[in-house]
Amino acid sequence: MPKMPSSAAVPVLVPSGQAVPDYSLHPPAKVPEPSKEGSDPVGSVQTLELQLQLCKLEIEESERHRHFKIHQEAQQRQQEAQQHQWEAQERDKERENEERQHQQQAKERDKEWEFELRRLELQRPQAPPVAARRDGPTSFKVENAVRLIPRFNDHDIETFLISFEKIAELNQFPREKYSAILQAHLTGKALKVFTELSIEECKDYDTLKMALLTAYAVVPEVYRKRFRVLQEPL
Repeated sequence: MPKMPSSAAVPVLVPSGQAVPDYSLHPPAKVPEPSKEGSDPVGSVQTLELQLQLCKLEIEESERHRHFKIHQEAQQRQQEAQQHQWEAQERDKERENEERQHQQQAKERDKEWEFELRRLELQRPQAPPVAARRDGPTSFKVENAVRLIPRFNDHDIETFLISFEKIAELNQFPREKYSAILQAHLTGKALKVFTELSIEECKDYDTLKMALLTAYAVVPEVYRKRFRVLQEPL
């Protein structure tokens, strides 16, 4: 059976007096074509808002990162300052300990020196309490002569040496025995000077006397003048 064309009208019987319905097909509606510019105003606004929010988030993240870095640097500087302060305190403690050790060592050296001086004083020979004899050079004894010398005066070395030489001359002590007699009376600073001299220097009375006068800051010329004045007859 042959097909009828779709555009052909089909006769329909209707009662008289009624309108005949139109069953013909209307032409298809035109679909609006998309804009040739390819952009929607509403979509563009939304895109811009999204971009603004993204930039805002990026800025906030950058600010948080910057503040966190500043906080870390501040903490690090504080820790370094505390470390420097602790190191300075430790150095101060070390210096104080060293000073205390030096003071303790100095006290110990002083004690050792005092002990050595005391030992030398105790080892000094003690002469018996007898008067010196002047029977001749061969009968002279140092221990007897020592008893004729007055007690050593550490505060007036000049007077002591002048007295010593006068007593030695009056009792005719051999001059080569002067040092041996004199050293038996030395104490304190004078004994220290004696121990620092060599054996040959100790044997020479003039050398020993000069060392004693120098140690006690006595000018030899002043000593000689005073000695001559004391030797003048009244």
